[in-house]
Amino acid sequence: MPSVRWPSSDEDVEKFNRHYKLGILLGLSLALAIAFLVSIFVCGFVIAQPVVETGSLSFREANCTTDISYYTGVTRRCSCGRGCTAWYPCVRFLVRYVPTTAGNYTTQEAVMFYTEGGLADLRSAAPNRQCATRPCNDDHGAARLSRFNATYGPGQTYGCLYNPSDPGFVIVTRMYTWGDVFHSMLWTSVAFVLFTAISVFICLKLRKKARLERSSMI
Repeated sequence: MPSVRWPSSDEDVEKFNRHYKLGILLGLSLALAIAFLVSIFVCGFVIAQPVVETGSLSFREANCTTDISYYTGVTRRCSCGRGCTAWYPCVRFLVRYVPTTAGNYTTQEAVMFYTEGGLADLRSAAPNRQCATRPCNDDHGAARLSRFNATYGPGQTYGCLYNPSDPGFVIVTRMYTWGDVFHSMLWTSVAFVLFTAISVFICLKLRKKARLERSSMI
C-alpha cells in the first residue's frame, strides 16, 4: 500500500497549504455553479414556462361573474410536503365576462383558473380535469375550497384577466410579473457564469502551479 508523502520543509508546507486552499475554493465554486445551473432550470420550469406558455403578461382586465361551479367527479392526487400525500376534488368554474377589446361588448363564456399555472397545465385537459384551483393539504382542500367558493362561487362578480387571443379561458390573478421572470432568470444566470469563471480560473492556476513545480524538479 503506497504511503502518503507529507511536506518535509517549511516551503513544502506552504505549497501544500496553498494547494489545499485552492482545492477547497475550487470545490466550493463548482458546487455553487452546479447549484445555480439547477436553479436556472427550476426557475425556467416554475416561473418562466407558465408565463410564456399562456402569454399571461398580455392578458387584459375584465369583470367575471361565475355562472356554474361543479364537482367533476375526479379527484387529483398531490404532494402536500415531505412524506405527505393528499388528494382534492376537481371543481370546474364556468364564467362570463365582457371583453374590453370587443367593439360590440359581447358577453363571452369561459373556463376559469385561479392562476396562469393552472391554465398552462390544464387548458388542454379534458373538461372533467380542468380544476379551477388545486388546494393540496391534509384536509383534502375542504377549507380552501369553501373559501374559494364563497369568493368566486355562482353569482359572485370579481376582477379577472383574459387573453384576447384565447378568450375561452380566464384567470383570477397572475402568479408572476415580468419582473419576476426577468430577475429569476437574470441573477441565476449571472451567478452561474460567475462561479463557472471562478472555477475555470482556479483550475488554470492549479495547472500552472503544477507545471512550474514539475519544471523546478528537473
